[in-house]
Amino acid sequence: MYMSAKKRRPQSKPNAEPAKRQRGTVKGIENRGGKRTPAESMATKSINLIKLAKRLRGNAFIFLGIFIVIALTGGLIYASTNKNAYAIEIDGNKVATVKKTGKLDVKEIESQAVLKIKNSLGTDILVNEKISFVPVHASKKEISSPDEAIMKVSNSLTYKVEACKIVVGQTDMAILKNKGEANKVLDSLMEPYRREGTNIIEEGFVEDVKTENVYVSSDEIITVEKALQILTTTSEAAETYTIVANDTLTKIAQKAGMTMEELLKVNPGYNINSSLRIGEEMVLTIDKPIVSVRTVEENKYKEVEPKPVQTLNNPNQPKSYRKSVQYGSDGEAEVTEHIIRINGIESEKTAVDRVIITEPVPEIIEVGTK
Repeated sequence: MYMSAKKRRPQSKPNAEPAKRQRGTVKGIENRGGKRTPAESMATKSINLIKLAKRLRGNAFIFLGIFIVIALTGGLIYASTNKNAYAIEIDGNKVATVKKTGKLDVKEIESQAVLKIKNSLGTDILVNEKISFVPVHASKKEISSPDEAIMKVSNSLTYKVEACKIVVGQTDMAILKNKGEANKVLDSLMEPYRREGTNIIEEGFVEDVKTENVYVSSDEIITVEKALQILTTTSEAAETYTIVANDTLTKIAQKAGMTMEELLKVNPGYNINSSLRIGEEMVLTIDKPIVSVRTVEENKYKEVEPKPVQTLNNPNQPKSYRKSVQYGSDGEAEVTEHIIRINGIESEKTAVDRVIITEPVPEIIEVGTK
């Protein structure tokens, strides 16, 4: 009789590790023959989603931190590269910030600030500092309007003003507000020597006197009165004088502003009774100013043009014979002379022209030659 053998369940080894549960299976649900039921597949997917969510939740703070860092970095990069304004600097020091627009010409702010100062002073200026415009990123609170910027720049600048100096030789003697005031000073120096009734054809200075435009600090400029005081400062000096026609000791002393005693003291070769000769020289002591005025006067006067004398030989009369055949007459001439004066004192006189007004009639004398 045939009997079936009883199937025995295999026994596990004492040290054998339990079979690993296949990844993706649900506890209590075995993967039978590699096939899953729909319910098993849905459960496995749910478990996987839960695990992913747990992992992501742990990394969320990391992702958030990275995002913040990227955002801040991008903001800083944008702020440093987006130059939306100009910083106006005077010698490197910022005084104002203006918004950068297509309509704004920053150089116009500089020119308007300088013009504002010029208009207030009524003269040209030379700015001491360097004005520069630096592209920057600025907040709305930092930005000034163009008018505010012009005001800030003009208030921050230092400058020199245009003036006019009087130079004597190589020395700067006085600085006036402008050329008009400088010329007024020079004209005032000449005025005392413009004698009424004289024809002055030339006037100037013995020294090399000129005016030059300069840029200076305002406190270097002086008044017309102060400049005149400086230029009329005198020192005692000796000067040679040449005696001319009609001179007397009294006249010479008066010309030099000296007393008779002072004149004779510096000229020991003369006394009160001395006769003067044209062309002789005397010493005059004068108060010599820093600048001496030189004038040239033109003087015209009439003088006799002497009649010429002609002889007519008569061989029939002895040599002692003389007889006026024609008496003749003198003519008249007009002489033009130039008189050079230094500080009013005559130093030179020269005849520059002579014109015959009335021709003289010659005198004819008959003389014997026998």
